[in-house]
Amino acid sequence: MTRPLIALPGRRSSNANSVRGAAVAAGIGYINAVNDAGGAVAVVPPVGEISYDELLSRFDGLLLHGGIDLSPAAYGESPHPQVTSWDDDLDQFEFEILKAAVELDMPVLAICRGMQVLNVVLGGTLIQHIPDHHQSGIEHWSSHHDVSIATDSHLFGAVGSNEVTSVSSFHHQAVSDLGRNLRAVAWSKDKLVEGIEHESAAWIVGVQWHPEDKCESTSTKRLFHSFVQACIRNQSTIRR
Repeated sequence: MTRPLIALPGRRSSNANSVRGAAVAAGIGYINAVNDAGGAVAVVPPVGEISYDELLSRFDGLLLHGGIDLSPAAYGESPHPQVTSWDDDLDQFEFEILKAAVELDMPVLAICRGMQVLNVVLGGTLIQHIPDHHQSGIEHWSSHHDVSIATDSHLFGAVGSNEVTSVSSFHHQAVSDLGRNLRAVAWSKDKLVEGIEHESAAWIVGVQWHPEDKCESTSTKRLFHSFVQACIRNQSTIRR
């Protein structure tokens, strides 16, 4: 069977090794995790006007990775003092490609910023700066902590456990109000939402942590394997 082809939206970068001038970048950890699970990744550049339905007709799944903060205007708020930079063009690019994927009921794995994009696109909001909203003693920025998972969720079926220990955490924002048709399925011990999924889609899952940082862990292998298997099931419904 042909490896499922998964779209990974890239980001503009001012420079890159062995490239003259500006470049399009994507994290290699995400690509390696998909490849190890039996999938193939194509990085999609954020350029020009395009039909995202037509673009995604060439793919079997969508992977959204981590990155900078979203513009608070995207969910109807003014910026917190700790939210000082964002990229409106990147936001719009990822919003539109995700909207098309949801409309197509395409498998989606949304990681860190990607999970926040998923929530905001479907009408949810974010906690803009966790320390000013939620004092718990658990550090979420550049740290590790445990996550509990609802047993009636796709995420539980993917990782095979109701807990993932010592996840790689690198965020100062978090899901607040949930978007349409989304439910929380994972939490840190301080009750912040660490995982969400679409209630009626075949396989649309978001995690707030960075599983790709630990590609050798069982939970990461199982999560990406489950995502790739969902993409394989989707292959037969994609028009080439």
